[in-house]
Amino acid sequence: MSLEPLCVQDGGCSTDGADPEQVRALGRRVLRPLRERAKALGYALAAHGSQERDIDLVAIPWTARACSPEALANSLRQVLSDLYVIRLEIGPEATPPKPHGRLCWSFWIQSWTYIDLSVMPPTVPDGEGAP
Repeated sequence: MSLEPLCVQDGGCSTDGADPEQVRALGRRVLRPLRERAKALGYALAAHGSQERDIDLVAIPWTARACSPEALANSLRQVLSDLYVIRLEIGPEATPPKPHGRLCWSFWIQSWTYIDLSVMPPTVPDGEGAP
């Protein structure tokens, strides 16, 4: 099975081959294990958007020990790869910069949809780490 053509929309990816019911069902299946891993790494993970063409997730640093966005994305990639074959991955280096330092990864786990992960980086509290 081949991947649907990617369509660039405002610097992102999309597909017109998705059935919204299938996308939402897939999102429900992957959300719990991804949330558990994100929580263990100091992040809250939430679904957002319509979930009609892709599975939009946002990770927000929630504890003082939150890992780097890259470490979180790598760990969530492992959780996904235990469930599905990751057919294609697009990382932040391949997309335009996002507002507020948000970093994004797309993990294609089906030919018709993908996980669109946005990660807000942890901030350093005032007075910590500043020269």
